[in-house]
Amino acid sequence: MTNRAGMHLDAGTYDGEAPSDVAIRIPADHANLPLIALVVEHLHRGGVQQMVALLCSRFDRKRYRLAVLTLKRGDEMRPVVERAGVPVHFLPVHHLRDWNGLRELAHWYVKHRPAIVHTHSYFANHAGRIAAAMASHPVVIAHYHNVYERQWDRRGLALERLLGPRTDCFVMVSGVVAEEFHKRTRIPRSKARLIYNGIDLEPFGGPDERQIVRNSLGAGQEDMVICAVASLVPRKNLETLIEAAARVAAKIPAARFWLLGDGEERERLEQLAVDKRLGDRFLFLGMSEQVPRHLRAADILVSTSLIEGFPLNVLEGMAAGLAVVATPAGGTEEAIADGQNGRIFPFRDIGALSGILVDLCRSPDTRRRLGEAGRQTVAERFTVERWRRDIETLYAEILQKKASQLDAWRALTYFQAAQRVRARAFYWSWRVRLSHWGI
Repeated sequence: MTNRAGMHLDAGTYDGEAPSDVAIRIPADHANLPLIALVVEHLHRGGVQQMVALLCSRFDRKRYRLAVLTLKRGDEMRPVVERAGVPVHFLPVHHLRDWNGLRELAHWYVKHRPAIVHTHSYFANHAGRIAAAMASHPVVIAHYHNVYERQWDRRGLALERLLGPRTDCFVMVSGVVAEEFHKRTRIPRSKARLIYNGIDLEPFGGPDERQIVRNSLGAGQEDMVICAVASLVPRKNLETLIEAAARVAAKIPAARFWLLGDGEERERLEQLAVDKRLGDRFLFLGMSEQVPRHLRAADILVSTSLIEGFPLNVLEGMAAGLAVVATPAGGTEEAIADGQNGRIFPFRDIGALSGILVDLCRSPDTRRRLGEAGRQTVAERFTVERWRRDIETLYAEILQKKASQLDAWRALTYFQAAQRVRARAFYWSWRVRLSHWGI
C-alpha cells in the first residue's frame, strides 16, 4: 500500500466506543493465555482511550488476556474497560524522571510477566518503554496515534533514539503519522506497521430516533443540523466552525449547529458564539455517551482539526451516513476522497468551509450521495473487526518471532528479575537525564 506521501507500508504483514453490554465468556484455561499489557497515560474520554476500550471489548479471549495499565489519574473510560472483563491497574508515573513510578511499573512487568508490552500515545510510549527496558522485557510495541508535532523537540528525539532500537514494532494509525515519525526519528520503515483505526458500525445503524433527538434539542424536521464532535482544545480549531456557522446562518435560516465535546476552550468558544449572535442556533452539548444517536439525527459532520493522527470523528460521521466536511489533518485524506465520499477544505479557511456547507444544505442529493459513499468506505476499510484482526495478527507474528527471548525472560525467578530492575534503574536514570539535554 502506498500512502498519499508516497511511502510504502505493508498493512497486512509484520515488518466508536466500546459497547457496554458485551457478553463476556472467559475460557477455562484463561490464566495460561499470553497476557498483553496495554499501557495508556490515563482513561479520560478521548480517541486513544476509545480505541483501547474497543480492543478490550472485542479481543479474542481464546488467544489472549489483556490488562490496562494507567499512569495518570482519569477514569471516565474505566467502567467500559472493566465491563469487558479487563482489569485496570493504576501505576502513577508523574513524569519521565519519576524513578519511583517507573520502577513500580517495571516491577509490575516482572511480577505479572506479560507476553507483550503494548504502549499507546506519546507519554505512555516513552514511560512504558523505559520501564520495559529497566525490566529487560523482550517484546515491546509502541502505538503512535498522532503526529505529536510539539513533542518532537531535542528531548523527544533523543528519547526515541534511545528507545527505538529496543522496540519490536511501531504501530501507526495512518500513513501520514508513519511518514512524519520516520522523517523525524529516522527509525527504519521496516519496523512500522500501518493499522488504521476501526469503527463499530452497529451503533450507527440503530433504531430511528432522529425526530425524537431533534425535538429534544429544538430542531425541526426541516432544519439542517450541522454537527461537530471534538475536544474543546486549541488544536481542534473550533473558532473556524463558529465563524463559518455565522456565515451559513445568514444564508440558511434553517441551519442549526451541535457541538459535542468539552474542554479548556469551552468558555471562550461560547463567548465567540454569543458575539456572532448565533443564540440557540449553536448548541454546546458537552460530553456525550450517545454520539451515534446524535449523529444519526444530524445531516452534516464537520471536522476543523489542525492536528490529527487518524480522526475517529470523521469515521463516526461516515459510519452514520452523514456528509462529512473535514480539513486534511493527519490521515483524513486516506479515508476521504474530496467530492466522492466527503469534502475537504483548507485549514482555517472560513470562506471555503461556509461555502461547502451552504452548498450541502441546498443539495439533499449531494448529501445523500456523499453519506452513502462514506458509510460504504467505512464498511469496506475501517471496521472494528478488521482493526482487531490486524492487531491480533501482529501479536501472533511478533510472539512467534520473539519466542526464545520471551521464554528466557520468563525463566528468570522473580528475585533475579527484580535484581535486574534495581541494577538497570541507575543506568536508565542517567540515560534519560542525558536525553532531557538532547544528548
